[in-house]
Amino acid sequence: MRRIPRPSRPSLSPRPSLPSRLAAGAAAVAMGAGLTLLPGPPASATPAPSISLHVSTHGTDRATGSATRPFRTIERAQRVARVISRTLRLPVRVVVHGGTYHLTDTLTFGSLDSGTAKAPVHYTAALGEKVVLSGGRALRPLWRTHSGQTNVADIGTGLDFDELFVNGKRQILARYPDYDPAKPVLGGTAADAVSPARVATLGEPHDRPRPHAPQRCLGRQLLQVDRSRRGRHPEARLGG
Repeated sequence: MRRIPRPSRPSLSPRPSLPSRLAAGAAAVAMGAGLTLLPGPPASATPAPSISLHVSTHGTDRATGSATRPFRTIERAQRVARVISRTLRLPVRVVVHGGTYHLTDTLTFGSLDSGTAKAPVHYTAALGEKVVLSGGRALRPLWRTHSGQTNVADIGTGLDFDELFVNGKRQILARYPDYDPAKPVLGGTAADAVSPARVATLGEPHDRPRPHAPQRCLGRQLLQVDRSRRGRHPEARLGG
């Protein structure tokens, strides 16, 4: 009788460790969302892998969010952090590098941005770097000499603002009455503005114009600065 050899038992590869499976899952979810994540700790590490996302003024929101290819905006990093925290429950650390970030809309943080006790989300400035979040709008006007040491610049129309900074210093906007530094209350008032006849025409407090607000310019708006104190090419910014 012919003897048939017994087939050998197939060998099985060891099952990947939990950290490895979690890291692979993070990469899969990120690819599905059009994102690329940084690798977490090595497979032999005991803690669950964490994800680091980087933001830089020199980055781009089409990048991967790595230290060498950072995002440009905090909003982009926020959306990515939410995806990771909500779907994979992995700790996320958003590192914002030094510079001024001009926000075009309100940056809002809610419960989704906190993560959980086991998978927290942290936002931090890069070590030793200064980060400024600004709601202002940077202007790049063309300055020209008005007279003597005075420069002027046309900033166009349609800008409604309450604060103007030139070279980092808050400016006094055109107003009525003229600003008087010797008057601590509102920088001075005018007799006709607070006369009994004028007060009698005012409505409820929420309908009244702010007494310190400058008169609005309905046409084109001009910036005027002293060149001797501000330099030949001042930097102007609206808001905070």
